[in-house]
Amino acid sequence: MTSSSRLQSRASELNDILLERYLGALDIRELVRVAHEENAGKLSGLFLPVVDDAYLDSEVRVMLIGQETRGWGKGLSTLAVQDQTAQTLHTYVQAQMDVYRRFSSTAPGRSRFRQFHDRLHASLGVNAAPDRRAVFWCNLLCLSLNGGSPRRASEIDAIAAISKKLLAIQFEVLCPDLVVFGTGHGYDKFLKDQIGAYTTLTGLKPRHYWPFEVHAPRFKAWRVRHPRRLTNDIKQELLRAVGRELTAAGR
Repeated sequence: MTSSSRLQSRASELNDILLERYLGALDIRELVRVAHEENAGKLSGLFLPVVDDAYLDSEVRVMLIGQETRGWGKGLSTLAVQDQTAQTLHTYVQAQMDVYRRFSSTAPGRSRFRQFHDRLHASLGVNAAPDRRAVFWCNLLCLSLNGGSPRRASEIDAIAAISKKLLAIQFEVLCPDLVVFGTGHGYDKFLKDQIGAYTTLTGLKPRHYWPFEVHAPRFKAWRVRHPRRLTNDIKQELLRAVGRELTAAGR
């Protein structure tokens, strides 16, 4: 078997594990309840990332975590008009993972977040595979509301709880070395709840730049503003910090 084939098999294996873990964490009755009872607008479909060969073929494993999507796949309400069975959930989850698989291979276009994703990937140099998907993209919140932030959703507590389960799965299965949260300080309460125990590192700039280390699973991380509002000086400070971590690790 060639190296490429082995990596493909490993990516496929991990995506099978992600599928299984997603299904184990999601309750179709709870998803339908959230869709029915949300009274502030329309919820998107679940954001369910998959891993690419490029992530596994990189010397350093890096994640970039955003806020939420502006709409994604089939809205959660589509589950409410189907039989609430394990097969219905399985079909839906697979379809949402396929949406990610197709979209993640497209060019960033005018999206500031996706442009920053490319810039972060480029900064890793030889430590990352050439494909931009070497930097795994996921989101802090797994649903959007009316094509934007769900923070004002009536079901935000349930959305945050589901999101926490999904992000924990991604951390556990994909074992990142470094994680960048491009979420901004307005999402810190969700971030802190999702990561559990952490230690803030030197260099904190309140609201703008927060370096920290997560205890379990252990990884170095930074929270900066969303790329739409990220200043050039903080962007450069972040990229220098990532570079120092690579150097310290002998990469």
